[in-house]
Amino acid sequence: MNTVQSNTRTTFSTVKVYHTTDPSQMKRMQPDAPWTRAVLVYVASLCTTRDVRDTPTLEHVLDQAFELTNSIDAPWVQGRNPRLAVQPYEGGRRSTSVGDIMELVPASGASTWYLVAPVGFKRINPPA
Repeated sequence: MNTVQSNTRTTFSTVKVYHTTDPSQMKRMQPDAPWTRAVLVYVASLCTTRDVRDTPTLEHVLDQAFELTNSIDAPWVQGRNPRLAVQPYEGGRRSTSVGDIMELVPASGASTWYLVAPVGFKRINPPA
C-alpha cells in the first residue's frame, strides 16, 4: 500500500478535495489503476501556506483537509475555517469519505493525488 509517509516534509500551497460520484467504485481502486476526473466533484480547497506548520507533513495536511470537510459539530460547508474555500455546487454536500480524492498542489511543480483509504491515504496516479 502506498500510504503517505509521515516523515516526508513539503510545503504545499493548496489541497483540493474532490468527492466521487460513485464512492463504491473508488474504494476498490488500486494505486496504479487508470481513472478520470469525470467521477469527481470539486468541493473545496484548503490553503496550507499559513497557520499549519512551517513544513507540514503530507499526512498532517491531508488529515486537516479531511477533518475540515467533515460535518462534526456543524455542517462543514458553513466555513468553520477561513482557509477552506467551499466550491459552488448545486447538489447536496456530504462529508469526505473513503474513496474520495485529494490533490496536493505545490507552489511549483506537479500535483500529487491521494485516495482516502480506510486508514490514511494512498498515493494514486493522476487522472487520465
